[in-house]
Parts: sequence; C-alpha cells; structure tokens
Amino acid sequence: MAMRLRSIFAALASVSLLVSACGGEEPPANAPPKLPPSMSDHPDETTAAGATATPPPAPAATGAAGALSHPPSADVQRGIRALDAGDLAGAKSAFAAAETKDANDADAAYFSGVVADRGHDSKAAEAHFRRALTLSPGHAAATADLSAIETEDGRNEDAAALCRVAIAKHPEDSVLHLNLAVALAKKGDAGAATSEFEAAIKGDGQQPMYFLTYGHWLMTWKKPEDARTKLQAAHKLAAGDVGMLAGVAHEMLQLQDFSSCVTTLDEAITLQDAGELRMERAFCKAGAKDDAGARADLEAAVKNDPSFAPAHFLLATHLAKAGESARAIAEYQTYVKLAPDTPNAKVAKERMKLLQKKH
Repeated sequence: MAMRLRSIFAALASVSLLVSACGGEEPPANAPPKLPPSMSDHPDETTAAGATATPPPAPAATGAAGALSHPPSADVQRGIRALDAGDLAGAKSAFAAAETKDANDADAAYFSGVVADRGHDSKAAEAHFRRALTLSPGHAAATADLSAIETEDGRNEDAAALCRVAIAKHPEDSVLHLNLAVALAKKGDAGAATSEFEAAIKGDGQQPMYFLTYGHWLMTWKKPEDARTKLQAAHKLAAGDVGMLAGVAHEMLQLQDFSSCVTTLDEAITLQDAGELRMERAFCKAGAKDDAGARADLEAAVKNDPSFAPAHFLLATHLAKAGESARAIAEYQTYVKLAPDTPNAKVAKERMKLLQKKH
C-alpha cells in the first residue's frame, strides 16, 4: 500500500527545499543564497528561494515498515481508496466510521490525521496522530508525520524522542531514520545526525530526497565536497522529478556550483517550463557570468508566466543596469501592480522615480 507521508522538508525553503542551520543558528526558511553581484544589488532583492517558496514534494513511502498496526478494516480500506482518489470528504467519513466501530483502531486515527493534514488543519492532524500513538505506541506512520510537525515547529527534542521509540520497534524504517536525522541536525548534533542519515540511505538508497536532505546539511556543516557528492546522487535518482531537480539545483546554487545548477535546471525546464525555474536558472547563469543567458531566462519567465511578480522585478533590475530605462520602468510598474504590499514594491517605486529622472 502506498501512502504519502509528510515531508521533513515541509518548512524548507524553496524549491528548494530547504532547512535550518545547525548549532542553534537557524536562518529563515527561505534564506537566500549568496548571489552574484549582478543579480543582487539591494538587501531586500527578491531571490529565487524566496520567490518560489515551493518545498520539494513529500516522499512517497510504499509499504513503510509498521505503517499499519494490524490488517486494515473495510472502512479503513475504503478511506484509503478515497484518499488515493483525492476525495477528502469520503476519506474522512470512512475513517470516522472505522473509529466509531472500533475506538481502538490506531490506523483509523492515523488516517484521520492524514485527512486533517491534507486539509491544512495541523492542530487536528497532530491530535489524531497522538491518539494513534496512544493506541499503538511506536506506530511508524504516525510517528513519521507527528515528528515532522514537531520538527517544523522547532520541537526537535520531542521529535527525536518520538522517532527513537518507533525505531526501536521498526529499526529498518528509513523514513523514521531520516526524520530523526533532521531533528538531530536542527538540534546541532551533527555526529548523531550523520549516523541517522547514513541509516536512512542504507535502508532505502533509491530516494533522492534522502540524498538531497543529507547534502543540504553537509553544506550547512561546511563540508562542500561531501555535500556535492550527495547532491549529485540525488540528481541521478531524480530523473523526471521536476521538484527534486529544482531542489538539487537550488542547493548547487548555494554551493556556488553554477555550472551544475544550470545543467540541472536545463533538465527541469525541459520537463516543465515554469517561471520559478527560469528565474532560478537566471541566478545560476548570472553566477556563471552569462548575463545574456540570465536575461533571456528572465524574459522567458515573464512571457510564459506574466503573473509571476518576482521575475518582473529582477528583469527590471537587469534592464536598468543595461540602460534600458523605459522597459525597466514598465517592468517595475508591472511588479508593483502584481505585488503591491511587498517590501520590494517600495523599492520598485523608488527606482522608478530615479529612472524617470534619468529618462
């Protein structure tokens, strides 16, 4: 049975999926990469990470160890089918019926949490996951999802404790090892986190998310070459997965490996020509000193997705530097119209005034 587990990257920035630093010094989830001067001349400049705010997709766990505490009832099976079909109302009804018939059904409680989580009610989801764990201590799927919520909220000690209890019952469950690794990394325990990352990969070395997450933390721990190796492994496994390719590219941008960033996004854009991906590749190309290529990507981003405000802002900045004041003003105007309440709207207005004086 396949289930969609919460991603430990739910709070990650970006396409990137991205996470906090160790040692207690946690940057904002969407902490911008170190950008080349040609693309960032203002402290509030929109960055690719901040613009996309799109975390990588949650990993799909197929037959995760201990996912169900016992053979599922007919109602639970019906609810799972409804979940797979995207019918949240039908799933909620089925799992509620299962709990009514058997108040001790941990799996029904767990899946009620999944429904709540997909409905963006994290408080209700947490309550259901805790009930599942009360009924079945060490329930693997409930532990994975609840520990993800706790890690997102900064409750790393609680998340680590939960995972350790479940791992004692399900030592081969790679998702649990991965969630424990992230909780430990966020606590600043790089040594223990490394062991858990290795255990996760040993348990299921075909999941690009594991390598991507591991690579991110290795970079945070100032081990760039080790990080690059893990990111390359994630890239190799991510064929056809646009979100994962975008995540790898973003981390390569953080490493200032602009060439790898560009080639990875080439693959992603071949699969899905999105404004966010074009803009991210523009950053990578600017870092590689390919200003013409960066501009071409920004032009394509605003053409393909006219409502994607950050690309208009960056294109305007590029045009202003190239001396194309009229077009720069027009792009800044578009940005302000699309994103009037952002910090960069004020910046755009100030720049328009300066350009109008020069024009």
